[in-house]
Amino acid sequence: LLPHAERALTWCDTYGDPDKDGYVEYGHRPGEMRSQGWKDSAQSLSDPDGKWSKLPAALVEVQAYVYAAKMGIADLYDIDGDRTRADRLRGEAKELQTRFERDFWMEAEQCYAQALDGDKKQVPAVTSNAGHALWCGIASPERAAAVTRRLMELDMYTGWGIRTLSSRYPTYNPMSYHNGSVWPHDNSLIVQGFARYGHREEAAEVVSALIEAGRRFPNAQLPELWCGFQRDLRFSSRPADYLVSCIPQAWSAGMVFLCLRALLGMQPDLNTQRLLLDPALPPWLDRIDVRDMRVFDTRVTFRVRRSQRGDRIVGGRGRVARAAAPA
Repeated sequence: LLPHAERALTWCDTYGDPDKDGYVEYGHRPGEMRSQGWKDSAQSLSDPDGKWSKLPAALVEVQAYVYAAKMGIADLYDIDGDRTRADRLRGEAKELQTRFERDFWMEAEQCYAQALDGDKKQVPAVTSNAGHALWCGIASPERAAAVTRRLMELDMYTGWGIRTLSSRYPTYNPMSYHNGSVWPHDNSLIVQGFARYGHREEAAEVVSALIEAGRRFPNAQLPELWCGFQRDLRFSSRPADYLVSCIPQAWSAGMVFLCLRALLGMQPDLNTQRLLLDPALPPWLDRIDVRDMRVFDTRVTFRVRRSQRGDRIVGGRGRVARAAAPA
């Protein structure tokens, strides 16, 4: 598959960046969708005056995806013994990271902008998209901490998950598709981003909120999305239905696995061919059992049990180990 990945990166650097400003962006031609990120409704990218943002647009999460792709493929080149290509891709990723931090950061909001518009100006919305930057690793540790705090403020965090758009932004609507609703898959990427930078308490809080929400839907199935109204803790409330939400929905169901990975601190080690764990379970979860999971060319079985002295890995079988503590 490596040649196909290489061609995808070539597309990003050529067709994806026609003006050669270092960012993958999209424009709009007749017959095309106006919004071409994961938030694909036309009104999902708007200026504070409510008008659609000028295209072409460079979305915050897309730049993060490109960064992660280049860093990940560089690791594959390392394993293949091709240090020249690995170093080149890492260099390109680091250059992208430098540009990204310079152009997307909103100091007043302590968050990354949703996008750069056709005039290379920030679309100054605080959105869940910024959490994808943490998932992909493009954020500096200091700014990742700031984004984590920002996404957990009440204008973003509903108690049922993190909204797609801040309730302070003029185009906010908790009953809209992408401008204030809560999407489980989106939240799982943010959860993994929080955990990646060591913000495990925040990750566990969002996971807990998603589980609480899921329990209140029929058959405990997570729908595609729900409305972004604030949770009322005075009584046993439930999330407000987004009436045409798909249920069941594959990427909502898939969020469970990414959230488990975040709680377990689960990371495959390519060099040692082991599965490394650094668990941090929330107070309501006493243990997690994983049985016969495929890791590289083998399978592993293990149990993580929560304790006051730190979560313990017990009953392990196969190439599984606790991750070393950071220096």
